[in-house]
Amino acid sequence: MNMLVNRKFRIVPERVTLVSRVLQGSGELLVKKGQEINPSDIIGRAVVSAGFRTINLAKDLQINPGEVKKCLQRPMGKVIFKGELLGFKSGGLFGSQKLVTSPTDGILEQLDEATGILKLKILPHKLDLPAAVFGIIESVDHVKKIVSIKTQVTEVYGILGSGRSREGYLKVLGERGDLIDKNKISYDLHDKIIVGGGLIYGNALKEAVTLGVNGIITGGINCSEFKGISGGKIKYARSESEVGIGVLVTEGFGSIPIGQDIFELLKSFDNKFVILEGNEGKVSLPSTNPGS
Repeated sequence: MNMLVNRKFRIVPERVTLVSRVLQGSGELLVKKGQEINPSDIIGRAVVSAGFRTINLAKDLQINPGEVKKCLQRPMGKVIFKGELLGFKSGGLFGSQKLVTSPTDGILEQLDEATGILKLKILPHKLDLPAAVFGIIESVDHVKKIVSIKTQVTEVYGILGSGRSREGYLKVLGERGDLIDKNKISYDLHDKIIVGGGLIYGNALKEAVTLGVNGIITGGINCSEFKGISGGKIKYARSESEVGIGVLVTEGFGSIPIGQDIFELLKSFDNKFVILEGNEGKVSLPSTNPGS
């Protein structure tokens, strides 16, 4: 006897879909409908207004908060540019030296000597918007500054998700069964979509939000922590929550390694552009084939 059962695909390969690219700030779009584009093509240019970044120098330099001020390499109120030395601790006779560089162009705005946290005011900066995918321009909205691109993607579905659509370059942190705590979340993961392992701890989630990580893909998560980011409710796959970061859980509650099928696919997209839609319970991996 034949039986019909519901089956949810974990991986849907090579699907043709529309990808939206949004230009932030004040600027203009540079493409037109029907144009063929490559990932490196610049489709818009803008000027992004200033914001703020917080940097825990006490943690990064591994010193007491009261020692941070003497380790600063730039006076308060002064401009510092991305990559310049911000904080430095000498290693002495037996220790190892520590240094912190600025993650962006900015002004040293405020130092909390009780916590060792520095507030950095980001300077306005020019921003080029790359296409990030191979495809054809389907539509251009000059008012909302949105470009829709018809392209080919591989979709990966989890069983739990949270957060609006976010994009970024994928970064695999370790093996599929690793436990991810806050010590594995660093400033170089800003704007990235990171792949954890078998469990993401609550302190790592909070640190990721603080440092501006765009999204996390994990095999497992604690039930209480997922409720905290999903508005206190558990909705499988599709939800409407938003706490400042996208989360995709591929396996379930507790410590569960990411499935071998999904993990190997994600590893092949390490350092490539992806789109995480937490509330839809999926991540889209744009094709790297120019013929797509």
